[in-house]
Amino acid sequence: MFKRNLISTILLLTLPLISASAVAVESGNNSSTGNSDSNNNAVPTPADGKDVQFDLETLKSRGIDPSLANYFSEQAKFIEGDKAVTVSVNGHAKGSIPVRFNNKGQACLSEGFLKAAGLKIPDTSDATDGCYDYAKAYPGTVLTLIPNEERVDIVTPPDAIAPLAEQGVENALTGGTAALLNYSMFTSSNEFEGGKSTYSQGSFETGFNFHDWLIRSSNMVTQSDGVFSHNSLYTYAQHTLTDYKKVLQVGEININNSLFSGDAISGVQLFPEAALDINNNNNVVVTGIAQTPQARVEVRQSGSLIYSTLVPAGPFTLTNIPIISGNIDLDVKVVETSGSINTFRVPAQSFGGSGIPAAQGLSMAMGRTRDTESPYGDPWLATVSDGWALTRNMNLSAGALAADQYNSLASGLDIAVSKDLTFGAKVLTSSDKRSGNKGQQLQMSANYRAPWSLTFGASATQNSRGFRTLSDSLRDEEDSGLNKSDYSLNVGWSETTLGSFSLGLTKSEGFDKDDNSSRISASWGRHFKYALVNVSWQHELDSDSGKHHHEDGYDGDYSNFNNDGDTWYVNVSIPFGGQTVNTYVRNDGDSTTYGAQTSGNISKDTSYNITAESGQNESDRNIYAGINSNLHYTRVGLNAGTNGDKSRNYSASLDGAIVAHSHGVTFSPYAVDDTFAIASLSEEVAGVEIGTSQGPVWTDKWGQAVIPSLTPYKDSVVTVNTETLPKNLDVVNGYKSVNAGHGSVPKMQFGAASVRRLMLATTMPDGKPIEKGVAIFDDKGQYVTTAVDDGVVFLDNAAEQTHLIAQLDESHRCRINFKANEKTDLDNFYENVTAKCEPM
Repeated sequence: MFKRNLISTILLLTLPLISASAVAVESGNNSSTGNSDSNNNAVPTPADGKDVQFDLETLKSRGIDPSLANYFSEQAKFIEGDKAVTVSVNGHAKGSIPVRFNNKGQACLSEGFLKAAGLKIPDTSDATDGCYDYAKAYPGTVLTLIPNEERVDIVTPPDAIAPLAEQGVENALTGGTAALLNYSMFTSSNEFEGGKSTYSQGSFETGFNFHDWLIRSSNMVTQSDGVFSHNSLYTYAQHTLTDYKKVLQVGEININNSLFSGDAISGVQLFPEAALDINNNNNVVVTGIAQTPQARVEVRQSGSLIYSTLVPAGPFTLTNIPIISGNIDLDVKVVETSGSINTFRVPAQSFGGSGIPAAQGLSMAMGRTRDTESPYGDPWLATVSDGWALTRNMNLSAGALAADQYNSLASGLDIAVSKDLTFGAKVLTSSDKRSGNKGQQLQMSANYRAPWSLTFGASATQNSRGFRTLSDSLRDEEDSGLNKSDYSLNVGWSETTLGSFSLGLTKSEGFDKDDNSSRISASWGRHFKYALVNVSWQHELDSDSGKHHHEDGYDGDYSNFNNDGDTWYVNVSIPFGGQTVNTYVRNDGDSTTYGAQTSGNISKDTSYNITAESGQNESDRNIYAGINSNLHYTRVGLNAGTNGDKSRNYSASLDGAIVAHSHGVTFSPYAVDDTFAIASLSEEVAGVEIGTSQGPVWTDKWGQAVIPSLTPYKDSVVTVNTETLPKNLDVVNGYKSVNAGHGSVPKMQFGAASVRRLMLATTMPDGKPIEKGVAIFDDKGQYVTTAVDDGVVFLDNAAEQTHLIAQLDESHRCRINFKANEKTDLDNFYENVTAKCEPM
């Protein structure tokens, strides 16, 4: 019925019935037509809750059968029963919520529905059979039912909206069971004069979701020149306690505490659910410059490898780094294809985003340390911290950590002086009874968004010689490994005409002067009419402290690797439709390299890149090529290159996920998150594209696909690309908005139906075509369609039509007889068929 009403509405809109002269008028407003006789022939029709009249004489004059007015006097309505529909309140999507409809198609606003929609519950005396008269409780409320889109829109006064604290997570879908395997693998081989190096890495995350509980285990396997290693990062069980807005974790975990370092423990912890914190803000970015194509960037925290990827030559920016803790610096290593290695550190103080963070909330953990390789064993520890909003612009936090022979206290303060100026400070004290060390650490940061598009950011960390973290206290070493001080300063400016500038300075001072280092970097970029220009520069201020390591096993001072400590890069990017051409110049102090790169799409799912370089020496003449393809159920990348005549490098990567669920096993080209969904079509059709926040996914031969990530407790939109449907398939509603709880695995089904569309070339017995505008009914008197032109009748679904009757005029009808082809034409939107209309 929904489809019939939708098609009929479209036909009415396309016919000249709706024009500048009013054909339909509200009852009681006769002046709109200017003719009382016309109103005597009107048929009332409900629209938006008001009676509407059709001018029958006008219908006749425009070639429209007046009998259609009777059909369209009935408004489209929901079928009686329970149905999940998309709900919006005052323009804000609330996701899919079950609603009960009565035999008149009216919605029942029950207590459960109102909670899910984030609305206040009226007095129980206003409810009839559990359904509230919301317009009576909150005058001005308008409820709009849109059955053709399976949607309900509510507009209500602001005082009817429940506070966020009362809304909770009532509208979030829960439950679901599935097992998963996320995989990310790559292998690379570098052949250079005097040696060969191979490296392979596989990152695997296995997991299981069951009734909003989730289990995850992460392992990394590496092979470097025939030497294999295995690293287990974590194995834990997790569940969100929605009533308390907390996450419970049990197993091999990393302490999630904003005040203390994220030590690895085997134990249990409770910390705030970030998905329920509307002020949560995390921004971890790693930037650098790679000197050779296919360089490998490794990011470590607390000695553990947390992220690794291949990057092209030139500046790179890595985002969404899966950090263990927000308090520990990141150690970044860039492994060049030439075999050389450059390292640098990203201070933890640079992780935060702009604006004052929310008060952190209560966190606690207890367990036994793991992977310490300490001569003192693995001690037990307990930690607790909390945060309070002293004022709207000031947060205070405090915490304590206690372990065998070690304890630490911490406090922090965040202040928003104005909307553009924020300060943060944190003080930690430690007492290591085992070594007799006591000390303090002070961390400070400031961010200022100045007028004229200027931004400033600064951070500083000061450690006393006796300060120790827990991991420091478990090492049998006199020094802590911490610097005496770390400083960073960043300045940015953006202007439409001149472009964007940034300037950064980092400086570290060790307790030993040999550990001092400092670096300055700058960049400029501007969009021109036909090109984008970027310039990056990096200078080591303490060139004597720059140490470079080589994979030949030598770990020494390569301070002459960059003669003057400078690295700079200039890139000009010119787009040509779907392709891009880049020309660049790169200098590393010893030599200058010139290059050109072209990249683009071979097809919708496959891209390529080709790079050619030339330097001062014959060995600097390089060619690289790569291809990356989304194979719909996995992603693959292949790269190869030459460095001069004596060096070759190759690499291949494979990424994706496998999910096992109640309806089978489904493959995904993207890694699966904590919260995900299984989408399916009611018809088993392969290759249908479904849009998700991660990118498009495709149904398999059983009509199923994995939605790899849903934002917990927020609305996530999933859509079917109808252009990828077979020509004989229709989707009732290809748009769904879902609000899923953390760890849930909802099922999302898109109703699909096979249809057969026919274009009937219809003639009368005398060979004349049937007239345009003639109404076509079925044998039950239900309207089907209208002749869209002389002799042309379009059937949207011929399979549903057994007998067709044309209403030629008020007293004459004829039966349309036709015979479709035995086989459905799947390559065309409709089939051409001849038909005759026999008198009745």
